Amino acid sequence: MRKTLLISFLSKAYKTKAILFVLLVVSLNTNALVRYSVASGAWNNTAQWSATSGGAPGASYPVAGDNVYIEGNWTITVSALAAACATLNIASGSTLTVAGFNITVSGTTSISGTINHTSTTGTKLFTGAVTINASGVWNSSVNEAFEFRGGLTFNGTTFTAGTGIYSFTTNVQSIGGSSALFIPNITISIGTTNNANLTVSTAIAGAGTLTNGATGILNFGGASIAPTLTATAAGNVVNYNGTVAQAAKTTTYNTLKINNDAGVTLGAAITVTTLTIGDLTANSIFLDGGYQLTSTGTLNFVSGTYKLGSSSTATAFPAFTVTNFTSNTTVEYGCTKGNQTHII
Repeated sequence: MRKTLLISFLSKAYKTKAILFVLLVVSLNTNALVRYSVASGAWNNTAQWSATSGGAPGASYPVAGDNVYIEGNWTITVSALAAACATLNIASGSTLTVAGFNITVSGTTSISGTINHTSTTGTKLFTGAVTINASGVWNSSVNEAFEFRGGLTFNGTTFTAGTGIYSFTTNVQSIGGSSALFIPNITISIGTTNNANLTVSTAIAGAGTLTNGATGILNFGGASIAPTLTATAAGNVVNYNGTVAQAAKTTTYNTLKINNDAGVTLGAAITVTTLTIGDLTANSIFLDGGYQLTSTGTLNFVSGTYKLGSSSTATAFPAFTVTNFTSNTTVEYGCTKGNQTHII
């Protein structure tokens, strides 16, 4: 009997806590304010904000938990205090300029206007998904660093990344959009899927996992890729297009492209479905480094040299099912035990 009463009491206690939690969440959501820009000026100035779209100024300026709409062709500047909000929406023709202060967006960010980052001072944290829409502009020519926890989608016309580090952290997320995206430096600290046409010219750092999705094109110009790379999805492409020597990430590739006349070298045996050499960069060089490349797929050899083996280790030419050669392409057999060069 006592056990029954105790279980009943605990059950009621847990129910009470659950109800209180729900009421707390509802209360927090109820307290969230909506703020609309009605003049140009500082984020922390009440003269710029209204509680209604196009309404009278004088509302409190946005703080953490509030939903923000920058509209009316106005420009809001984070120039005196750190800024925070729940959601950030920038309408076409309107601008948010973030100077040397922190900005934290805990929910989604939708940019149809312009966001300018004009200082490398302060942290820029976007916890929710960031979407740059068709008319949207992202400008960070000052080389600021950013942290994303909900992904990045670029459907706009202008994305000036600068050379600051774009970090993808904390939550599993994706990079996508219909427009080509150029970000020189990224860090992957969590599972991140690339569904975009993404060019990373300098470095892909971090200990997370970068997955190239079925629509993903990863153009990489740095020395090597640090995170785990998954590139098996049908349709995805990984293109090494640096101007200095590169090390190919050890993984299984659906489509591997070599467009580097300074050379791309394997560091371990890999499997490739389609290998393309020199379709974008003449005289590209691919070296297997003495590690066997396995493929029963297609070789598209457009321009350059395919170097088989190292000075001490011989490798075999892969058993491609389809081979497409053009003139003046070269296959070199590099093992000193039996060097030979075959010119196609």
